[in-house]
Amino acid sequence: MQGSDFLTALHLLAEQEAMVKNLSDFKEKHKAKKCESIAALLTRAAEEGDEEAISLLAAAPLGCQTGKIITQTYPAQAIPPRPAAS
Repeated sequence: MQGSDFLTALHLLAEQEAMVKNLSDFKEKHKAKKCESIAALLTRAAEEGDEEAISLLAAAPLGCQTGKIITQTYPAQAIPPRPAAS
């Protein structure tokens, strides 16, 4: 892996961690039930006009808008290949 690929992957990871923190803070602030999904909470709050929820939905991974938060994908070269099975 080249240095620039590593920095790109590190930057993507930092963005993902920041998003998870923002989503966790939002869920805690709205006193959501532990079993309630963040996607459902955000959708409901956005429908009620909550600007923070709208902003988080706009910045969230694509899957969040369909009710499922999916993991972010990375360029193939940013992830080292798995060792071959012997």
